[in-house]
Amino acid sequence: MSKIEKTVFIGYRNTNSLHALAICQQLTQHGYDCFLDDDSIVPALPDAVILQQIHARAHFVLLLTPSALADLETPGDRLRLVIETAIASQRNLVPVTFAGFDFDTPFFQQRLAGRLAALRDCRMHFITEGFFEAAVGALIRHSLSISLTVKLQPVSPKEQQLVDRVKTGVAQKPPVRERELIAEQFFERAFWHVEEGRYEQGVVEYTEAIRLKPDYVEAYNNRGAAHGYQNDPKSAIADYTEALRLQPDYAEVYNNRGIAHSHRGHYDAAIADYTEAIRRKPDFPEAYNNRGTSYDHQKKYAQAIADYEAALRIDPSFKLAQQNLAIVRQKKP
Repeated sequence: MSKIEKTVFIGYRNTNSLHALAICQQLTQHGYDCFLDDDSIVPALPDAVILQQIHARAHFVLLLTPSALADLETPGDRLRLVIETAIASQRNLVPVTFAGFDFDTPFFQQRLAGRLAALRDCRMHFITEGFFEAAVGALIRHSLSISLTVKLQPVSPKEQQLVDRVKTGVAQKPPVRERELIAEQFFERAFWHVEEGRYEQGVVEYTEAIRLKPDYVEAYNNRGAAHGYQNDPKSAIADYTEALRLQPDYAEVYNNRGIAHSHRGHYDAAIADYTEAIRRKPDFPEAYNNRGTSYDHQKKYAQAIADYEAALRIDPSFKLAQQNLAIVRQKKP
């Protein structure tokens, strides 16, 4: 027998955490029981617990943005696992994105293939700048207030305790501000521009995101990368340095700044950053590989070999490290 269900799982990439939280807050005000995985409350929640929450809920609201899609083809990507589970369990799929994205472009077509092609047949909900509450209202009316015939699976008491901790933590968070949501939309437009090779426009959009949200670490990091693509390592280093001032434990940014230093030929500075990245994230094959390359430029072949081998111990399929190791072994006396 079909009925209106009010249980929702919110799927999202961390780059869209503000919109995910804001949607959760709005739906909760309308009487919906929502779950979203939040690492800041319970770090590394087991996959089994997360997937069980999909089976325990009728609706699957998915923030489908360029940054969310970018890593879906990475082996073991958790968001892809979550999406595929929702599709396989025949949840009510409700994709949400921001106004301005064209899902007929190669960027989206390529990533929404195979099992994920089912998302392209769903009714898409668009959020326009400054009209967030109206967009959530339309989402409720058109996609969450429908009668469904769906079998919901029970959750074990032990798993429910973890879920309750997450839900309590989410409920205690302050309301997301409108300017933060708009900043996240500028971030996504910038991300798309850069993916499409429009680096100058990407820098413009990231700059606007930072203006709206001055502590936007990811925007500084990504603007740094866009500067790098424009062969402007000096500006890239400035952005990475500001990102690290805001979040000193961000291993990926140390790695990125190391790359920018390397592009300027400053290999000692690059090695220092790669070393810091490894210290903060010991299982970071890219940082080992990059440090190896800097040692190679300095003709320190033994250190380069050790780093390439370390990268391959972490990821034996790392082809670039394999190639670099073969080349430097031929150089070593």
